[in-house]
Amino acid sequence: MRLQHLNLVTSDVIALAAFFERFFGFAPYAARGEALVVLRNKEDFVLTVMRGKTGEPADYPANFHIGFYYD
Repeated sequence: MRLQHLNLVTSDVIALAAFFERFFGFAPYAARGEALVVLRNKEDFVLTVMRGKTGEPADYPANFHIGFYYD
């Protein structure tokens, strides 16, 4: 089994997508304005970054985290 998709919620979709492009080599695949950006990497992993409810910060469990292998 292999993880193929992850969705992250943020108040600034464009800035978070740019972070993953710059530091982890993701490339834009699709977008819906500033509400949703779909990114892919060379291993065909799909990362979606979407805006949460307007005016509300993203709410994740206290110890939520993700990990990426990075050369």
